[in-house]
Amino acid sequence: MEPVEARVALEEADVRRGLFFTMTRHSPGMRFLPLFYGLAIVALIFGVVLLGKGHEPSTPELLFGAACLAFLTLIPLGIRRMASQMFARVPVRTATWRFRHEGIQIQSGDAITSHEWFGLYRTYETSRAFYVHDKPSVFHVLPKRDLDAETIDAIRAWLAARAKPRRAIETVAWMSPSMTMIVMLVFTALWVWLGE
Repeated sequence: MEPVEARVALEEADVRRGLFFTMTRHSPGMRFLPLFYGLAIVALIFGVVLLGKGHEPSTPELLFGAACLAFLTLIPLGIRRMASQMFARVPVRTATWRFRHEGIQIQSGDAITSHEWFGLYRTYETSRAFYVHDKPSVFHVLPKRDLDAETIDAIRAWLAARAKPRRAIETVAWMSPSMTMIVMLVFTALWVWLGE
Protein backbone atom coordinates (compact mmCIF):
# COMPACT_ATOMS: atom_id res chain seq x y z
CA MET A 1 0.00 0.00 0.00
CA GLU A 2 1.15 3.49 -0.83
CA PRO A 3 1.86 5.83 2.12
CA VAL A 4 -0.87 8.41 2.76
CA GLU A 5 -0.46 11.93 4.09
CA ALA A 6 -3.29 14.21 5.19
CA ARG A 7 -3.19 17.73 6.63
CA VAL A 8 -6.19 18.77 8.72
CA ALA A 9 -7.27 21.58 11.04
CA LEU A 10 -8.77 20.71 14.43
CA GLU A 11 -11.83 22.54 15.73
CA GLU A 12 -13.36 22.57 19.20
CA ALA A 13 -16.39 20.65 17.91
CA ASP A 14 -14.05 17.80 16.87
CA VAL A 15 -12.70 17.55 20.41
CA ARG A 16 -16.22 17.69 21.87
CA ARG A 17 -17.45 14.88 19.63
CA GLY A 18 -14.34 12.83 20.31
CA LEU A 19 -14.69 13.28 24.06
CA PHE A 20 -18.36 12.25 24.17
CA PHE A 21 -17.69 9.44 21.68
CA THR A 22 -14.86 8.09 23.84
CA MET A 23 -16.73 8.47 27.13
CA THR A 24 -19.78 6.56 25.94
CA ARG A 25 -17.74 3.69 24.50
CA HIS A 26 -14.85 3.20 26.89
CA SER A 27 -16.03 4.45 30.31
CA PRO A 28 -18.05 1.82 32.21
CA GLY A 29 -20.01 4.46 34.09
CA MET A 30 -20.90 6.43 30.96
CA ARG A 31 -21.58 3.62 28.51
CA PHE A 32 -25.35 3.80 28.94
CA LEU A 33 -25.50 7.60 28.97
CA PRO A 34 -27.32 7.84 25.60
CA LEU A 35 -29.94 5.39 26.90
CA PHE A 36 -30.52 7.43 30.08
CA TYR A 37 -30.57 10.52 27.92
CA GLY A 38 -33.38 9.07 25.82
CA LEU A 39 -35.31 7.87 28.89
CA ALA A 40 -35.14 11.34 30.46
CA ILE A 41 -36.54 12.89 27.28
CA VAL A 42 -39.36 10.31 27.17
CA ALA A 43 -40.15 10.96 30.85
CA LEU A 44 -40.40 14.71 30.24
CA ILE A 45 -42.64 14.25 27.21
CA PHE A 46 -44.88 11.92 29.23
CA GLY A 47 -45.02 14.51 32.01
CA VAL A 48 -46.04 17.25 29.57
CA VAL A 49 -48.77 14.99 28.14
CA LEU A 50 -50.13 14.37 31.65
CA LEU A 51 -50.07 18.10 32.37
CA GLY A 52 -52.00 18.69 29.16
CA LYS A 53 -54.69 16.30 30.39
CA GLY A 54 -55.12 18.29 33.59
CA HIS A 55 -53.02 16.15 35.94
CA GLU A 56 -51.92 18.02 39.06
CA PRO A 57 -48.25 17.07 39.64
CA SER A 58 -47.17 16.00 43.11
CA THR A 59 -43.95 17.16 44.78
CA PRO A 60 -42.05 13.93 43.91
CA GLU A 61 -43.17 14.24 40.27
CA LEU A 62 -41.98 17.84 40.12
CA LEU A 63 -38.65 16.84 41.66
CA PHE A 64 -38.29 14.01 39.14
CA GLY A 65 -39.04 16.39 36.26
CA ALA A 66 -36.49 18.87 37.61
CA ALA A 67 -33.92 16.07 37.91
CA CYS A 68 -34.53 15.05 34.27
CA LEU A 69 -34.11 18.64 33.10
CA ALA A 70 -30.94 19.01 35.15
CA PHE A 71 -29.57 15.75 33.74
CA LEU A 72 -30.30 16.79 30.16
CA THR A 73 -28.82 20.24 30.69
CA LEU A 74 -25.79 19.67 32.91
CA ILE A 75 -24.28 16.69 31.05
CA PRO A 76 -23.96 18.53 27.69
CA LEU A 77 -22.72 21.69 29.41
CA GLY A 78 -20.14 19.70 31.40
CA ILE A 79 -18.84 17.93 28.31
CA ARG A 80 -18.74 21.24 26.43
CA ARG A 81 -16.63 22.77 29.18
CA MET A 82 -14.25 19.80 29.35
CA ALA A 83 -13.81 19.85 25.56
CA SER A 84 -13.21 23.59 25.60
CA GLN A 85 -10.48 23.16 28.23
CA MET A 86 -8.89 20.32 26.26
CA PHE A 87 -8.98 22.36 23.05
CA ALA A 88 -7.42 25.37 24.78
CA ARG A 89 -4.43 23.18 25.77
CA VAL A 90 -3.72 22.27 22.13
CA PRO A 91 -0.88 24.63 21.10
CA VAL A 92 -1.13 24.03 17.32
CA ARG A 93 -4.54 23.30 15.77
CA THR A 94 -3.29 21.98 12.41
CA ALA A 95 -1.74 18.54 12.09
CA THR A 96 -0.27 16.33 9.39
CA TRP A 97 -1.19 12.64 9.59
CA ARG A 98 1.11 10.14 7.88
CA PHE A 99 0.07 6.50 7.36
CA ARG A 100 3.13 4.31 6.91
CA HIS A 101 3.92 0.59 7.05
CA GLU A 102 5.31 0.92 10.58
CA GLY A 103 2.42 2.95 11.96
CA ILE A 104 0.71 6.34 12.12
CA GLN A 105 2.66 9.55 12.63
CA ILE A 106 0.94 12.77 13.71
CA GLN A 107 2.90 16.01 13.39
CA SER A 108 1.52 19.15 15.02
CA GLY A 109 3.96 22.05 14.76
CA ASP A 110 7.35 20.73 15.87
CA ALA A 111 5.81 17.92 17.95
CA ILE A 112 5.64 14.46 16.37
CA THR A 113 3.67 11.57 17.87
CA SER A 114 4.11 8.06 16.49
CA HIS A 115 1.79 5.09 17.00
CA GLU A 116 2.85 1.65 15.84
CA TRP A 117 0.02 -0.43 14.40
CA PHE A 118 0.29 -3.21 16.96
CA GLY A 119 0.07 -0.65 19.79
CA LEU A 120 -3.28 0.80 18.75
CA TYR A 121 -6.27 -0.12 20.89
CA ARG A 122 -8.97 0.57 18.31
CA THR A 123 -9.98 2.87 15.49
CA TYR A 124 -13.44 4.11 14.58
CA GLU A 125 -14.90 5.79 11.55
CA THR A 126 -17.99 7.99 11.62
CA SER A 127 -19.54 10.21 8.99
CA ARG A 128 -17.42 13.14 10.20
CA ALA A 129 -14.11 11.74 11.38
CA PHE A 130 -11.71 8.91 12.05
CA TYR A 131 -10.89 8.26 15.72
CA VAL A 132 -7.64 6.57 16.67
CA HIS A 133 -7.25 5.19 20.20
CA ASP A 134 -3.87 4.09 21.51
CA LYS A 135 -5.59 3.58 24.91
CA PRO A 136 -9.32 3.26 25.70
CA SER A 137 -9.44 6.75 27.22
CA VAL A 138 -7.02 8.51 24.82
CA PHE A 139 -8.22 9.57 21.38
CA HIS A 140 -6.91 11.37 18.32
CA VAL A 141 -9.38 12.95 15.89
CA LEU A 142 -8.82 13.04 12.13
CA PRO A 143 -11.72 15.15 10.77
CA LYS A 144 -12.89 14.36 7.25
CA ARG A 145 -14.06 17.85 6.24
CA ASP A 146 -10.70 18.86 4.69
CA LEU A 147 -10.13 15.51 2.94
CA ASP A 148 -11.14 14.47 -0.55
CA ALA A 149 -12.90 11.17 -1.24
CA GLU A 150 -9.71 9.51 -2.52
CA THR A 151 -7.78 10.32 0.67
CA ILE A 152 -10.66 9.12 2.86
CA ASP A 153 -10.78 5.82 0.96
CA ALA A 154 -6.99 5.41 1.29
CA ILE A 155 -7.09 6.06 5.06
CA ARG A 156 -10.01 3.65 5.42
CA ALA A 157 -8.00 0.99 3.56
CA TRP A 158 -4.96 1.52 5.81
CA LEU A 159 -7.04 1.19 8.96
CA ALA A 160 -8.90 -1.85 7.64
CA ALA A 161 -5.63 -3.61 6.80
CA ARG A 162 -3.57 -2.69 9.85
CA ALA A 163 -5.80 -1.73 12.80
CA LYS A 164 -9.08 -2.75 14.46
CA PRO A 165 -11.59 -0.55 12.64
CA ARG A 166 -15.20 -0.17 13.76
CA ARG A 167 -18.07 1.63 12.06
CA ALA A 168 -19.92 3.82 14.51
CA ILE A 169 -22.50 6.58 14.92
CA GLU A 170 -21.56 9.74 16.75
CA THR A 171 -23.89 9.82 19.73
CA VAL A 172 -22.75 13.36 20.39
CA ALA A 173 -25.25 14.31 17.68
CA TRP A 174 -27.87 13.91 20.43
CA MET A 175 -26.51 16.97 22.22
CA SER A 176 -27.84 19.89 20.19
CA PRO A 177 -31.23 18.27 19.46
CA SER A 178 -31.65 17.53 23.16
CA MET A 179 -31.06 21.17 24.04
CA THR A 180 -33.68 22.17 21.46
CA MET A 181 -36.09 19.60 22.86
CA ILE A 182 -35.62 20.96 26.38
CA VAL A 183 -36.61 24.43 25.18
CA MET A 184 -39.60 22.99 23.32
CA LEU A 185 -40.75 21.04 26.38
CA VAL A 186 -40.45 24.08 28.62
CA PHE A 187 -42.53 26.20 26.22
CA THR A 188 -45.07 23.37 25.86
CA ALA A 189 -45.41 23.07 29.63
CA LEU A 190 -45.85 26.85 29.96
CA TRP A 191 -48.44 26.84 27.17
CA VAL A 192 -50.40 24.06 28.93
CA TRP A 193 -50.31 25.84 32.30
CA LEU A 194 -51.18 29.27 30.89
CA GLY A 195 -53.93 27.81 28.72
CA GLU A 196 -55.93 26.55 31.69
